[in-house]
Amino acid sequence: MSDLVEIREDADVSAAARLVREIGDRSRLSGPTTESLITVIAALATNQLRHASRGRILVRTDARDGVPGVEIEAVDAGPGIADPTASFAEESRRSGARAGGLASVRRLSAEVDLDVRAGEGTRIVARMYDRPVPRRRTVTILGRPLPGGRMSGDASAFWRGDAFVRVMLCDGLGHGAEARQASELAIRTANAIPDAAPEAVLAACDAALRPTRGAAVTMVHVDERGHLTGASVGNIEAGVCQGGVVSRLPAQPGVVGSGRARERLRPSRLPMPRGSIFVLATDGSTYPLAECRVADTAGVPPWVLAQRILERCARDTDDAMVVVVV
Repeated sequence: MSDLVEIREDADVSAAARLVREIGDRSRLSGPTTESLITVIAALATNQLRHASRGRILVRTDARDGVPGVEIEAVDAGPGIADPTASFAEESRRSGARAGGLASVRRLSAEVDLDVRAGEGTRIVARMYDRPVPRRRTVTILGRPLPGGRMSGDASAFWRGDAFVRVMLCDGLGHGAEARQASELAIRTANAIPDAAPEAVLAACDAALRPTRGAAVTMVHVDERGHLTGASVGNIEAGVCQGGVVSRLPAQPGVVGSGRARERLRPSRLPMPRGSIFVLATDGSTYPLAECRVADTAGVPPWVLAQRILERCARDTDDAMVVVVV
């Protein structure tokens, strides 16, 4: 079950708060959990008004291992969060109290997914449950166009199941609208075949992208038992990082959309135990996986690592996108 709230003015923040209170009552959530939901949705709605002028918030009931919960998804078409690290870490200086805003979203939520595209908008997904539940993997996507460009040719998406997450990262050849067209078509193709193996998804994309200029594409399936299965064509860097050691996901040379990429597609498998991090980056970043070797990534929020890679590794001559799964 889901409900949608359009955020256009201050009164809509109150409407969003009333909605989650009603959902909390219907789901028989505890008083503290419902109050946390109200704080989170108010923070997300206020953030949209303050930085994007408007937005949409979708609220879904959820359950995990029999524990009721709620998922709140906030989407806007604003400029995108310029500094996610600071936005999610801010604390009020008044009496040491924690800030509201996005810091409270991080503090009160069991899990947070983040998708920020500079110049295009922000998507935040927060999940809360009535009691502690086993943690699921979370995803952060940060991207920006070629400096001075209006549209990035990179695109990414993720899909969740009960015990897995699937992630795709695409880099359309070149820059701008035509490159983006190829990337978005790959995303739509994957979305249409949610149960297909990664190599089968890339084979379907190879056929679907024939009318486009093509793209580099990586698709992975990560389960909650610590197994990663993926397929990759082109020059996207991807690897599992743990304790300064990086295990790379192999990629075959070529272009998805050439009609030939599917001929040699083979799945690759990597262990991804708890505490490890999976990083993907388009070739707009130079040696992005090196950041996992030189930096202490243990306990680092995924948006901090993704932002660090973009700031330190992204080139001024290309679009850049980084995805981090923890």
